[in-house]
Amino acid sequence: MTEPLFVSTTFLEDGSPLFEALNLCKRLDIEGVELGSNHCFEKDYSYIQNYEFRLLTHNYFPIPEDDFVVNIASKNEDIRQRSLQHVRKAIDFSDDVGAEIYTLHPGFISDPAGKKRSLENYDFEFGHADIRGSAHKLTTELMFKSLDELVKYAQKRSVKLAIETEGSVNHHNQLIMQTLEEYEILFEHFNSDELGLNLNIGHLNLASKYFDFDAFEFAHFIQPSVVAMELSHNFGQNDDHLPLQRGAWYWPLIFSEGFNGIPRILEFRQSTREKLEASISLFRSYQNEIV
Repeated sequence: MTEPLFVSTTFLEDGSPLFEALNLCKRLDIEGVELGSNHCFEKDYSYIQNYEFRLLTHNYFPIPEDDFVVNIASKNEDIRQRSLQHVRKAIDFSDDVGAEIYTLHPGFISDPAGKKRSLENYDFEFGHADIRGSAHKLTTELMFKSLDELVKYAQKRSVKLAIETEGSVNHHNQLIMQTLEEYEILFEHFNSDELGLNLNIGHLNLASKYFDFDAFEFAHFIQPSVVAMELSHNFGQNDDHLPLQRGAWYWPLIFSEGFNGIPRILEFRQSTREKLEASISLFRSYQNEIV
């Protein structure tokens, strides 16, 4: 069985128009694209219908006209409501273009000041350090409050809603949904039909390093709810979003039997067609070896 391979359009330089990424992706051996979060604002995306890709949409797409950081768990009610409004519009868009899944981030303990402008790290910047504990508990409660509304909205629009698994070493105290215990609580609130998970392999590597858990045990536990998998390489400190590497730890996990048939998404930054093609070839090679 050939596993469906997608490319996130975030591989282009920040601020690039979406069509530049789509035109390049047409020449790749892939089944679909994930419409990513780093493009410029465009009023009209009707040209998407000219492409024959399977589609997924991600968090900040469609890009809003006025830049902000989506945080559905914000303690600032204005930001939380603005984030909910953005997600509802993204769900509407996903339904209109036939996207199979819309993935959003579960939220942050503090509202990020913005994106880190570095070619080595794509984490958000935070204005101040917060603490886990009471702040973490409140953020989780606000996430559930928002997801209660968004799950119902997505069901009305026939869009599969998913949240992305999180993980950071540098900002571990600003994130939720990094540990197995948090997903145990999530599964008490939502079943897999209501809410899916987009398993981010890069985030998993960082979370498992900081919180000292087994990445394969974690992935096995959440597997029934996983509807997509975002793939990138990092060295265990930063969210590097690098191309995949031969001999890396994640290959047996990527092709674990429980994940058969779900989209695998190459989610790189500042990449090239040549690097994408190399990772696609490497993915197909490992698939033939492992499966």
